[in-house]
This record gives sequence, structure tokens and C-alpha cells, in this order.
Amino acid sequence: LPQFRSPVKEKNHRNVSLSLSLSLSFYLFLSSSLSLFLSVPLSTMGSNSPEDNNNGRNENDNDNNNGNDGNEESNVQEQEEIPVWKRTRFSVIVGALLAVVAAIGIGAIVAFDAQRSSQEGEDDGTGDAETLTPTVVPSKYRPRLAPITKGPIFNTSMPTSPATFLIPSVYPTTSPSEPPSTTRPSRAPTIIPSIAPTVIPPSFHPTITPTFASMEPTSTPTTQRLPQFGFYLMGDTPYSTKHALLLREQIRNMTVADREDIMFTVHVGDLQAASRSNCSETAFSNVFTLLVDGPLPTFVLAGDNDWYDCDAPDAAWALFRRYFIGYEDLWQTRLRPSIPRLRNVTRWSRHQEMFVFDHNEVLFLGVNLVNWNSDHPVSVEEHNVLMEANIEWATMNIDHFFATSPRVRGVVIFGHALRRSRLRGFFDNLERLFVDDPDRVNVPVLYFHGDGHKWEVENITGWDSFVDIQVEQGGHAEPCIVEIAPVIDGVTSPLVAERDLQHVFGNGLFRVDRQSGSYPTDE
Repeated sequence: LPQFRSPVKEKNHRNVSLSLSLSLSFYLFLSSSLSLFLSVPLSTMGSNSPEDNNNGRNENDNDNNNGNDGNEESNVQEQEEIPVWKRTRFSVIVGALLAVVAAIGIGAIVAFDAQRSSQEGEDDGTGDAETLTPTVVPSKYRPRLAPITKGPIFNTSMPTSPATFLIPSVYPTTSPSEPPSTTRPSRAPTIIPSIAPTVIPPSFHPTITPTFASMEPTSTPTTQRLPQFGFYLMGDTPYSTKHALLLREQIRNMTVADREDIMFTVHVGDLQAASRSNCSETAFSNVFTLLVDGPLPTFVLAGDNDWYDCDAPDAAWALFRRYFIGYEDLWQTRLRPSIPRLRNVTRWSRHQEMFVFDHNEVLFLGVNLVNWNSDHPVSVEEHNVLMEANIEWATMNIDHFFATSPRVRGVVIFGHALRRSRLRGFFDNLERLFVDDPDRVNVPVLYFHGDGHKWEVENITGWDSFVDIQVEQGGHAEPCIVEIAPVIDGVTSPLVAERDLQHVFGNGLFRVDRQSGSYPTDE
């Protein structure tokens, strides 16, 4: 860019030049006048010139010729000598003027030299900075629209010299200042990280390989290996204070046993004897307090003593829902790190007492099966509507599990009632879901329930893979432990009965221990 001088500097230069010129001119003028003045004799100073005398004589002659009174008074001035004091005063004045002129001339020369030195100092960067005052007069220079061609076209870490101060334009540029690179980015990391942002936007697609280990379990096994696991099973307790004390002791034993392969507990209903408790809120709250001390998440089903057998079944049902719907969630923050949390438990919005979840290729289904008779305050129409809901819930979840799971090893259903005539529709539909489908007919299905208070095992004729298991009353027996066999190298490793009170079902997929592992020693 062209370098422009400051308007103040230009004005100073002009003033100095003008002063110098006037001083020199005035000096020359006085010197010439003085030389001319001193060259004339002092005796003639104050007399007329010869031409003036001649003119005077002519005028006098003319006057005489005109008949004037002949005044002899002549215009010719007498020659008189100038006094010394006048000559001295004149010399002093002239000398003073010469001194003043000389001083002005010398001062102008010195000022000019100083101004030139200051300008040279500013040019080489050693002079003092000068404050520029903007002018209100519009500039005669038009801004240059074309970009400059001198200087580097790439970014540099070193400042340019001399420094220039450019005012940004308010108009956007029509093209980028630097053309984009045509070379592909390098995959090799640089030694020193760049602080400039990347041009490539971030990717929303996952990397081919994970950058860190995942803490979430995969939906399918990556090594075809599934560990053995199990759960506690109880029902029809506590009916009395004695049963309540025994239940507390059983829960303490479960806690002391601390088996890492046991994942949850299921109570299949009848939390009280309705004839004794009258289905009061105290009865529900007492059982809530007992079971919540257990070591594992607990699912609680409703029995006829919790609902149908109550004098006010609607009020009793409301109490059951208040205390035990979602009861298993109370343990979500109390699980040991070695026990997986039950993350996929789902309850039906229409009947929240029904639940479903799966683990290690086994489906677990909770239904609301309660026997009805004419003595119950609940109408048969209400009971039939509930049975239809149970059928819908079971069908929906079994079909979904088979459709979405790569492999189904077994199905476990939890209810309360025996398979009686009022419940026949549910089990007939369940049989059709498996027997009529060749891909399902050999899948083991276990139905665990209470209500009968004794240990019983039954099968359905024509459906060999189905087993009906009734647990003993909790006030008379230990909770059962139900174990599910592990998978090793993609194959289920079957369990075997090791004691008299252990029973194996589903070709070794399930093993039920009626003593919950509490056996006396051989001694």
C-alpha cells in the first residue's frame, strides 16, 4: 500500500519553507537598501535631486514671467549637513533590524534541520509516535478494490514489517481468502496438537471397533456362555403370628446364604388369612415390612385371601395395589454389584399386577389367576373379564418373545390358583400356543402357584413339556430355590438332582430345591 504523510507534517514543512523564504528576502532587501543609502554623501541628504532643482527653477521662471511679485524664495533647499546624533540613531536602528533579520533566518534554518531530523527518525521507526487527528474533509483517494499481490499469501506465525493497520470492511467477500486444500487429510497423528478447529464435521456413526469397554450386557451372548442363575419361591404365608416369625427367620437365612447366583424372589399370593385379618391395612403393611428386609428384589402376586375372600374386595384390592405394585423396584439401589439388575421388567398398563421379563433366554411371566366361587363378593362377570385379560397378556408376551429372541430355552409362569374349571380357558389357550406350533412344542413350560398349601407336581395329558408345580405353605416349609441351567459352548448344561428333595424338569433346564439348600449334615 502507498505511504501517506500526515497532514500536520505537510503543514509544518510549508510554514518552515515560507518563513525561511520571507526572512531571506527581507534580509536581501534591507542589505541592498542600506548599501545604497550609505553610498550617498551625507551632505546631500535632505536636498533635492538635480532634476528637482531644474524643475524648481523652471517653475520660478514661470512665476516670474507671469508677473508675480518676484518672490525670491527659491524651491531649492539649502544644503545642510546632518547632525551626528541623527546619524548615530539611524545606524543603531539599521543594525538592530539587521540583527533581528539574521536571528530569524538562523532560527528558520535550525527549525528546518530539526524538522527534517524528526521526519527521518519517524521513517526509520526511532522517532516518537505522533497522534493523528482525523479530518472531516472527505478523502480524494478511492479505496483499492483489487487485492494486493505483494507479500505472503499463506498464514505465518511471524508479524509482517512494517506493521499495517487495516480497517475491516462491512461488505462480505466474494471468495475465500485461501483456497481449500486438495490433498486428503493424513491419518498419522501430529506430534504437536493443533489448536485450530477441524474442517471435517463430527461423525454421527459409530466407529468400527469400540474405543472403550461397554458396561452394558449384550442382547445375545458373544461367547455362547450363560451362567447358572435362580430365584426363591414362596407362598401362602404368613397366616398367623407364628408364620410371620418363621418368615422373618427364613428371610434372615436367605440373607446369610448370600448366594450370588440367586437373582430375585417371588411370593405367589395369599399374604394373610382373610378370615383372621379381615384384609385390614395393617395386614398388608406388616407383610410389606417383612419382605422388604429380604436380600433380593421381590415380586408379590395377589391370592384369593388378598382380594376375593375379603368382605370389601374393592378396598382390599386398592390396598394390595398400593403396597405391592412395583414392589421389586425398592431393591434397585440395594443389589450387590455381582448380581445383575432386573432392567427389563415390564408391567401392563391395563393390569399393573401382571409383569414380564426375561433373562438368559428364559421368559418369566406373572399373571393374576385367582379361583372364583359363588361365595365370593366379586361377580362372575368381573372374574371372566379378568380371565380374558390374563389370556391376552400371556399370548401377547409369549408370541413377542419367540418372535424377537434368537433362542428360547424355557418359559416360567407365576400365578396363585390351581388349575380349576374357572381357569380352564387360560390353560387351554396356553396349550394351543405351544402344542400347535412345532417350534414351541418342545420348549419346557413351568407353572408355579400356591393355594393348595402342599407340594404337588402335575402334567397335562398330551403336552409333555408342561409342568404344574404347587409350592408348600410358607408356614410349614422353607422357600424353594428354582435353578436354571447354564449354557456352555452354546449348549445347555443340564442340572441333576443331588438330594431327595430336589426335582429336575425340562430335561435338566430347571431344578427345584424344596429345602432351599438347607439340609442337615450327615453327622
